[in-house]
Parts: sequence; C-alpha cells; structure tokens
Amino acid sequence: MKKNVTIPELAKLTGVSIGTVDRALNNRSEINPETKKKILAAAAKYNYRPNRLSKALVHNRTIRIGMITLPAKSPFIKKLTAAAVAAADEKIDFGLSLSVHPLSTFDAQEEASKIKTLVDSGIDALAIAGVDSPVTKKAIAYAIKKNAKVVTFNSDVSDTERLCVVGQNLHQSGQVAGDLLCKYMGEQGEVFVLHGSKQISAHRERLKGFCSVVDSDFPDIKIVAIEEDLDDDKIAYEKTKQILASRPNISGIYVVAAGNKGAGKALKESGRSSSVKMVCNDFVPMTEEFLEEGIIDATILQDPETQGRLPIDILFNLLFDKIQPEKDYYPTTIDIITKYNYHGHKGCQ
Repeated sequence: MKKNVTIPELAKLTGVSIGTVDRALNNRSEINPETKKKILAAAAKYNYRPNRLSKALVHNRTIRIGMITLPAKSPFIKKLTAAAVAAADEKIDFGLSLSVHPLSTFDAQEEASKIKTLVDSGIDALAIAGVDSPVTKKAIAYAIKKNAKVVTFNSDVSDTERLCVVGQNLHQSGQVAGDLLCKYMGEQGEVFVLHGSKQISAHRERLKGFCSVVDSDFPDIKIVAIEEDLDDDKIAYEKTKQILASRPNISGIYVVAAGNKGAGKALKESGRSSSVKMVCNDFVPMTEEFLEEGIIDATILQDPETQGRLPIDILFNLLFDKIQPEKDYYPTTIDIITKYNYHGHKGCQ
C-alpha cells in the first residue's frame, strides 16, 4: 500500500464504512472502541495525513458563512469585500458558501435584523463589522446562543463573546494621524475633524487617539470643530466647504474615516491647500491626484485585503478543521503614505 493513505483506502483496509473511519479519526462518539483502535492503527501504519478534499467528500455538507459589512459605498469596504469573496472562492471545493450583506446606513437596528435573519436561516458563522450598540450586542448574543460562530473585523463590538477581532489598532492609528498633522501644521493653529459615524467603534477609537495626542503633545493646536460625514463624500464636501468658509484660521483637516474625496475637493476649490494641511485614511479614488497636488499631505492605510480575507479563513478553519483562533486580536498594519512612497504600494492598487 502506498504511503499517505486516504480515508476511502483506510475504509477498505479495515473493512468499515467511510463514515466510521471519519468518526475514528475525528474522535467522534458512536464507534466501537476496538474498531476505532483498528482504524487508528492502520492510519499510523500507512502514514495517513488529513486531506481537506477527502474530508469535504466525507462531510458532504455546505459550510455557510455570512459577512456583514459597513455601507459598501466606501472604496475601502469594496476592497475588503473583494478580498473576502476571493478567500471564499478558494474554498468552494471544500463546501464553503459565503454571502455578503452590506449595511445601507450606520444603523444598529438594520444590522441586528440582518444578524437574526442569517442566524434563523441556519448560518454556521458570521463575520461582522459592527455598529457598536446594545442592539447589535443583543443580536450577537442571540447568534452565539444559536451556535453560530462570530468574528468581528474592522470595527469591533465590545462586551460580546465573539471569537476574535481582525483590524487595525485604531487608537494608535489616530495617534499617528495626530502627530503627523500637528507637525505638518508647524505645531500651531486650528484643526477641523471630519468624523465618520459616532455609532462605529473604529471611528470613535481613531478620534480618541487623535485627540489624545493633540491634547497632550501640542498645546498650541486647537480642535475647533468635529462634524460627521457618515462616510459620504457629498456630505464631506459640503461640511468641509462650510468650515473653510466660516473659519479663516483653519490650518489642519483630519478625515477620520471615508470622505477623503469630498474633503479634498472642497480644500482644492478653496485655494487654501498650501496653508491647510490634510491627513486622512485609506487610498480611494482621487487620493493619488490629491497627494501629487499637495491637497492631501498623508494618508494612513489599514490593509483591507487582510481585513476581508482573514475573518473568512479563521471561521472556515474552525468549522472545517476545528482549529480555534490563536489570538483574541489580529492587528493589521498602520502604513503612512505620502506623495513620495505610494507608487507600487499594495494598498494603493
């Protein structure tokens, strides 16, 4: 007999069914101890090694993972989703089925409804970019009670029993942005902050990090306005345009989440880009042009590919191979990009 024997070959060697071999190899119940001993001895003798395709044939079932993302109008979310779909496509032969469900707004009730609908449909696992609210927490608790595995990504939901979170150290990202912007400003002046949504923990954590650095390290810089844009470039454009018109002493803009295109457009039209410095996040349409023109001074990337792919890999490995996540937190990178180093950067493709 050749080495690296398969499950069907072990079944023939030991005179039992494929299902019985599977129960023995995976330490399941409902198998005679002597039969189990015989199968394990044969597996050792003929150098059995687990094979995912063989296991998929034995299990003969679909593994269903649902992914709930923040609103898909953000280019960052589109990149993240594409990475998740690619990760799932690689596992189609192993029975994985992924469905993606973007939120239409930053609405906890909508997210909770999506979670409950997916759980009630029999979903095996959920990857969730969370709206951090009691409503979402209750829905996640419901999912876990119904034995659905839950991983959060990009924006965590605190005080839940999710398995782990995948995403950037957002407080640190905000600190980096604060340090950069204040130094670009010459360590003095007024700052306008364009917030994403107060409902999203990722946005809140970035803002906290940013404010902490401004307050502790730059006494001559004052944050004079914080406005939400709900990750909408049109809102970002209007609010940036208004603040630049009403506050002539603004000399710094920090875009916490999406809205780079709108804010950059307003700054460009104001004719004040040489005196107003701007730091933002991610690489979206117009970022390259705004970097080259000096509208955007720096942007901070957070690896959307890993944030999309890794939650799917973690959940699949758990459901298929029973491999538990090794960590509670899987951090992604904090990459500072300026006009001098964006060329060829993987996050800028």
